Amino acid sequence: MVLIPSEQEIHDNVVAYFSPKEQAAPGTAMRFDYRMRWLDAPGGLPPGVRTTATRSSQPDKNSRQFVIDFAGGKLPALKADAKAEAVVSVGPGATLLEQQCFRNPVTGGFRLTFKIGFDGGSTLQGILPEKRGPIELRAFLKFEDKSVSETWSYAVTPGKS
Repeated sequence: MVLIPSEQEIHDNVVAYFSPKEQAAPGTAMRFDYRMRWLDAPGGLPPGVRTTATRSSQPDKNSRQFVIDFAGGKLPALKADAKAEAVVSVGPGATLLEQQCFRNPVTGGFRLTFKIGFDGGSTLQGILPEKRGPIELRAFLKFEDKSVSETWSYAVTPGKS
């Protein structure tokens, strides 16, 4: 699977490819099919805690703020004072500046907020920010040293909102 950089999330920027077992003979047709599915009802989703929303803002050119909602699974049944620990990893090119994780009273799940700061980069990257590669971000929730959610993954490119 390949993630193609895109200025907006409305563009179809994730593609998959394959290598056929046999090469196509010149002049012969090949048929390809694929199916796309959207899951809109909780019954069609896998069980467990999952990411339900991601929001992001860029307060300045050197940082990025994220808000991620986790819901589902056993989260609504937890005690009101249950504490979730969010594990956030930030790839090369940025640093985790702050994070908070708290119960979302509206959804019964948990909300993670965190802020990253972009590292300086090279002189060329300062002049041409588009030359900076994407920074891989990952986050998941855990309770009592046990992972309880899927892992949220995101690629952010410095200088692009």
